[in-house]
Parts: sequence; C-alpha cells; structure tokens
Amino acid sequence: MKKTTICFACNEDGVGPSSFAYYLVQAITETWKKSGLENALEIRVLISNEIAYEFNRSIYSSDKFFGIVRLSDADPQKRKKIDSLIRLYHKNGEVNVPNTITAWRKYGEWKETYCQNVKKYLEGSCVAVDIGVPLFARCAKNMGIPNITFFDHSWSCTLRGISSRDTEYIEDIPSDEQREEAGKIALEIEDDERCSSDILLFDHYITPPEFYQHWIKLGFTPKTIGGVLGYRRDPATALKILNNLFVEFGQERISAQQKMVLISPGGTPIWNQLIPRMVNAFDKMPRGDYMPVLSLPNPAILSKAEMTKIVSSKGIRLIGPVRGATNQAIMPAFDLVVTRAGGGTVNDCLAAETSFVCIEQRQWQVKLIERECKIHQPPLIPSFEETRFDVFKEHPADCIDKFFAYTPRIDPGIKTSVEKDVAELILSWCK
Repeated sequence: MKKTTICFACNEDGVGPSSFAYYLVQAITETWKKSGLENALEIRVLISNEIAYEFNRSIYSSDKFFGIVRLSDADPQKRKKIDSLIRLYHKNGEVNVPNTITAWRKYGEWKETYCQNVKKYLEGSCVAVDIGVPLFARCAKNMGIPNITFFDHSWSCTLRGISSRDTEYIEDIPSDEQREEAGKIALEIEDDERCSSDILLFDHYITPPEFYQHWIKLGFTPKTIGGVLGYRRDPATALKILNNLFVEFGQERISAQQKMVLISPGGTPIWNQLIPRMVNAFDKMPRGDYMPVLSLPNPAILSKAEMTKIVSSKGIRLIGPVRGATNQAIMPAFDLVVTRAGGGTVNDCLAAETSFVCIEQRQWQVKLIERECKIHQPPLIPSFEETRFDVFKEHPADCIDKFFAYTPRIDPGIKTSVEKDVAELILSWCK
C-alpha cells in the first residue's frame, strides 16, 4: 500500500511549538480519516531534548498514524547531543543575551550532524513542516522535499531584536563585539529560513508586524491563518480532566462552584526562582475566593520538599502535563490564567476563551506580543503595574489577588479551530 508521510520538527524553547504541532497533527489525521483515501498515512514529529520528548509523549494518545522520534536515539553513541535547537537562556526575569550568543556560536556546526540524523526520517516525506527549526527547512530542501514554516516569529529576526541597542536590559548587557557576532549568526539562520517553500504566520496578536516584514524581506509572501488553533471545550469536561490531574498528585477534587486561577509559566525556566516564594505565600494564607493552580510541564524541577508542600497544601494545587491533550483542554475550568506572553499560551487562552494576564518578560519578541495584545480591539490583556516582573517576583500571590479581582472576561471575537484550514494546506502538498 502506498504511504503518505508528513514530517514535523518542533523548536524546543518552551512547549508552544510542540503544542502547535499537536493541533495540526490532530486536524491532519481527522481530515485524512474523512477523506476515504486508501493510502496509509504516517506522521513523524522529531524531538531532540528529554523535556520536550516527555511533554510530547504526554499530549499524544496512541494513534496508528503517528510517531514521536527522539533524535538522540538515532545517534550511534546515544549520548552525543544532536541539536538544531535555538533556545534562549534566562537570568533574573530577562534573556541573558551574552550566554545565548555563546551557545548559538555552534549553529553552523550543527548543520551537518543534524541533517545526517534527520535524513532517515525525512526520506519519503511528501512535505516537511518546521515549527521554528530553520535547519530542518535546510535539510528538507537539500533532499528535494517541500518545507512549510509555520511559526509565530523568526529566530534570525528575534536574535537581532534581543541584541539590539534599543532593547533594555538590567544586567548582562551585550557588548558591541557580541552584538556584531549576533548579527553574523542571524545571517546564518536567515540562509536556512530562506529554504522554506511556504510561510504560515498567526495574526498580529501572536505574530507581531515586525516578523511579517522580516519574512517579506526574505522574499516570501507570508500567509496568515486568521485565528487560533483549537477551541473552547465544555467547562464540565475541562473540570473532569483537571480533577483527574489533581488525583494523580494525591490532591482532592474541586467542585464546579470553586473559582480557580491557572498559574502557567510555560516551558521556559523564567519563573523557576520565584515558584517557591509563590508556593509559600499561598500555603501560609489560603485564598477564600479562589484556588491557585500551578501548572508545570515538567514538575521534576521542584525539589522533593517543594513537591510535598504543594500536594499537602490547602492553599495551592499542582498539575503536570494534561494526558492526551494540551493545557487548552482544561482552561475553560478556570476564571483566569496568569502567564507570560508566549505565542503558544496566548493561542490557548484565546481558543479557550479564558481571560488571561501576562507577566512582563524582558524578551524582545514576547514584549512585542504584549504590545499587540494590548492594542488589539478589544484589548486582549489588561495593563497592571503588578505585571512588571520586578514587582511580581517580590509578591506574586498579592499580585495574583489583584488580577483575579479586576480582570473581566472579554469576548475577543477571534476565529477558532483554524488548524483545519492549515491541515488542508499541508495536505495539498501531498497530492
């Protein structure tokens, strides 16, 4: 039987790109099942690091069409790092640009090893889809396979932005030499970005205009998906899933009458240092009007003592990854989400129609999303002094109290379930 193969590669600076892939994989498989086509379908999602691999294993239920590939397993030495990965390094609530530039110096060296290891998974694919992995676009082009870039920004543009003189940092300010080096690395990444066959971007509140202009300068005419991936589930179903997550950690179930706030730092380490302070504050003084719920894609970042404190606390709850879905599936059970303005989280909050507040992050691309969410009509996020990271990190629980008291629910009027349209476009390359 003839096989149709589609291969994805997800960037791993956070879990947003993996979530984007999840929605597309679900839509592609559903579209395929309804098409009545006799060809066998195979979808491969390529992952490099352990945390992202475990996250992906948790969100996908078993499906005959689908497989997750951990690239490190393809290496004969097993322990050798196989990296396409562009990830940002953080310190005290901001991007540490010098450390990020130092790590990205190896970008050019990664190309050969990365392409050697993805070749066997790309072979036979009718189309490749990179979600923030420019090297994957390069590898696909070298093999004569069309590649679709579906992403919320651009890494070459972001590198220039975070290293710009116009970007403010409190500490670890990049030197002139480091800025010059960043410019050279950005050119290397740009060469790989040019290898794409088609560019798909979100609307301005997830992909700010600066990134549209970047892709246009590279010679593309980007397509806009005009909405968000996913949709609002039934709140009762969302609560049932959430309660099952509580039980996994030995915590009591919550009733439908209980108000809740989801605290979601996302898949980056930006809030790791303030989590213990937040837990202590809620544990010492439980809130009577709402229950805070801390969501961590990788709960193992907590010490044994921190884990014990949370699961036995009357003032805060803990959940890990949702099994067989993303956090979008539980968001309708919440009255508010407190998070950072990453593209994946903004997408999920809008799709779930759940109000959200974004804590400032001194990262150029994230600040652009914050700006666009505030100027959208109606504004998608409120403006509070307490969303400043330097204020929030000192008294996170008190800040969340204010967010909960003053954040009304809005109807942004944004189209949902656009993954179906994207699935059709991806599959059109396989005809």
